[in-house]
Amino acid sequence: MKKRTIFPAIVLLSLFFFISPVRAEDSDNTPAGELLFKEKCSVCHKTTDQALVGPGLQGVMERRSEKWVDKWLQDPGGLLKSGDKTATELKKGFFRTMPTLPEMKDPVKRKAVIEYLKTLKQEG
Repeated sequence: MKKRTIFPAIVLLSLFFFISPVRAEDSDNTPAGELLFKEKCSVCHKTTDQALVGPGLQGVMERRSEKWVDKWLQDPGGLLKSGDKTATELKKGFFRTMPTLPEMKDPVKRKAVIEYLKTLKQEG
């Protein structure tokens, strides 16, 4: 008889953990920009100076202005089409062009990612 009452309890408890809206990342006070970077950007970019699909981003905010990074995140293809010299030079080193991410249309999310990028300071 005990097995019959324990099994449903285990199933219900398991369902609670799988459908709960709280994620582990949310509970450790990780900044929104870092979470967004890990979710969307880390597929192509490392937080070191090593390239992956795109350039490594360590020290990027020391090399580029915040205004330029904001424009790039919002519309990389548009910045390239505009003839922006920095964007054109950057593209030469990579096979693919960074896609326009829907999340980066939101200025609050862009700002959060930029704030995270500021933490990726050049070593030395």
